[in-house]
Amino acid sequence: MRLFIVDEVIVQDNTVVISEKRIVRHAHVVRLQKGDQIAVQSGEVRYHGTIESLMKNTLTLTIEKTSSLDSPDSPISLAIALPNT
Repeated sequence: MRLFIVDEVIVQDNTVVISEKRIVRHAHVVRLQKGDQIAVQSGEVRYHGTIESLMKNTLTLTIEKTSSLDSPDSPISLAIALPNT
């Protein structure tokens, strides 16, 4: 499952809307599509779910599970930073 670390998300009911240009562009580059499962982390909260839609400027995720990252150990073993363009 892919993990996207974002600065800001919009949470509405059981959906997460991401409009960060670099994240949406990366989702297109790796050819994610509706129905794919991903995880999105914003701050101390991680949302697990299924892509509901992937438009040119937004990605909408249906939340299936939410978890809090309050442990001192990071679950990330490898992170990739994408340059802002």
